[in-house]
Amino acid sequence: MGSVTDNVTDTSTISGGTTVYTPAPSEKTEYFKERTSADLQENTSSVPQPGKTFLIRERKSGLLLTLLDGVVSLHPAGNLGSAYHWSCHERKGWLGFKSVAAGRWLGHDLANTLQATAAHHQGSESFCLRFMPKGGYVLLMKQWDQLWPVKKKQENGVQKAEAPTNHRLVWEFVAV
Repeated sequence: MGSVTDNVTDTSTISGGTTVYTPAPSEKTEYFKERTSADLQENTSSVPQPGKTFLIRERKSGLLLTLLDGVVSLHPAGNLGSAYHWSCHERKGWLGFKSVAAGRWLGHDLANTLQATAAHHQGSESFCLRFMPKGGYVLLMKQWDQLWPVKKKQENGVQKAEAPTNHRLVWEFVAV
């Protein structure tokens, strides 16, 4: 096993006489020096924040939460304009997601099917997020005094998002 001073390219002393060793550049450090911040953030999830607009992507499939022809569904990225774009807002500590295309809020009906029909951010349009250790978030929707994770189902050949379920999908929020 090498000593602390192996592969040292620079040393400096901080107050109190402590010597700080700077390791020699490695392939990894050279790789990151060559990348721009845009390169490093490509295809990565962002932290959802009010005032910003996002693509909401199901992590495993890569499908995007989409409002198309009045139906909330999951679609691959393509040429659907702002049908994938959701602006994030906050009301009374709850997050809400408003369709940029339709100006309606993501929420659920009495059968707990996701929809985007509400003109205002109320209880059924309230969400919170739970960060997952391996990245991404579980998207939880408010249902009275409970939080239900959003899941997906296949209906008439269209993948839709809904709740409740014990299976928690992991979502990524990609800033646009």
